[in-house]
Amino acid sequence: MAIEDDNIKVLQVYNISTAAKDDVIKQLFQYFGRVTEIQVYPVVPTITTTQKVAYVRYEREKSVALAQHLTNTVFYDRALVCAPNSSNTIPDEETALQSSAVLGKRVLPAGVQNHIKENEHGQMQLYTVDPTLTNLGLPPYPPLGPDLDPERVEEIRRTVYVGGLKKDVNPEDVIKFFNTIGEVMFLRMANVTEHHDCAYAYIEFTAQQSVPQALQNDGVEFQGQPVRIQHSRVAIVKPQQKTNDQALEEVEEAMRRRDGGKGSSPARRTRSPSLVRRRSRSPRRRRSRSPCRDRDRGSRRDRKKDDDRDRSSRRDRERERERDRKDRSDRSDRDRSDRKDRDTKDRSDRDKKDRSDRDKDRSDRDKDRSDRDKKDRVDRDRSDRSKDRSDRDKDKKKESSRRRSRSPRKDERKERRRSVSRSPERKRRREDEKDRKRDKDSHSSKSRAKTPLEDAEMSLRERLLAKQKQKKRRESDEMDISD
Repeated sequence: MAIEDDNIKVLQVYNISTAAKDDVIKQLFQYFGRVTEIQVYPVVPTITTTQKVAYVRYEREKSVALAQHLTNTVFYDRALVCAPNSSNTIPDEETALQSSAVLGKRVLPAGVQNHIKENEHGQMQLYTVDPTLTNLGLPPYPPLGPDLDPERVEEIRRTVYVGGLKKDVNPEDVIKFFNTIGEVMFLRMANVTEHHDCAYAYIEFTAQQSVPQALQNDGVEFQGQPVRIQHSRVAIVKPQQKTNDQALEEVEEAMRRRDGGKGSSPARRTRSPSLVRRRSRSPRRRRSRSPCRDRDRGSRRDRKKDDDRDRSSRRDRERERERDRKDRSDRSDRDRSDRKDRDTKDRSDRDKKDRSDRDKDRSDRDKDRSDRDKKDRVDRDRSDRSKDRSDRDKDKKKESSRRRSRSPRKDERKERRRSVSRSPERKRRREDEKDRKRDKDSHSSKSRAKTPLEDAEMSLRERLLAKQKQKKRRESDEMDISD
């Protein structure tokens, strides 16, 4: 099927169980991205409905690629098949149901084509032309029989032959190695005996585009020896697929095992061999069936069908209840985890706040301690300076007393000079008092208020006068001493 638009955002899903509800389907596909629109067909299921088809429109193209990984995932009692839609338009119900009948058939990519033509021997053969192999210079696909089914041809073209493997190789290692080249869908290891030099296997990739990449690795070393990678001429024989009834029985068996063997399905009850009566009729006692008996048998069959439908509906209800219980338990677990996270966050916030408070208190205490230490140092310095001053005063007094005791004549001369200079000193004092009185009178005579500039000028003038007077006194004292 060719894709019209490269940016496909619509995913088509088919083989959905009829027991699946629309909201459950939407919830499943929301795990891969934001769903902008979803349409499930048929809108009104009937008794003849065997499967549902859904079209999911995503917001991003990447979500379509991710959702395709749900292919072959068992959802309820069916394995889902997911593929990108041919366009970004969701079809109507009739078109969707008609196309769902062929959705399960895989086809080769648009550039890879099959041709049936004669070979050099005049035999009809099927040839597959891949432009990628031609461009890379790789060997082309080997011819196949013209009568092969197209699906089988597509499987063979996705399969490669791998030779040169060790006999004791682990299949998991092989799958892990080839998954680096392309996604592996199936691996088939061939049975080898002691007559074989090495082991070989067949690998079927999910996409045909992985085959050219695998052929480019022909001769690569794996576990110490080179391996051969070639086109395969056969498809891998896969295990027989289970029917819907078998899949349903397996699901029920798994549910019984999970519940610990509680309860048993009514459909599996059998009678004890001792209670089974075997009665053979002789040819002479055979009687023809009456219409009444046929009607009874038909009614019993109808009742049996009704019972089967009731049992299936009960099973569906039980499954719904089980899912609801599981959802509730998941929600409760999430709520508990959220509460735990919130408690942890609150506790961490409280611890952080306590640490910050403790750090702040510690810094305050350190600051107070430093202030006290500074104050104590200042007090000690002041007391030391006062003590030094008192000591110097004492020393001066002692020195002066010592000098007096040494030179009493000099003291007498000083006393005489002081007595001589007393009379001029009195004159100066009188003059000073007159000056002060004159200044005071001049100040009182001025009624206007002085400005700060005038006050400063007046104080400066007074200081200058005081200095001049002191200078005159010193000069007069010196003159008296010289006399």
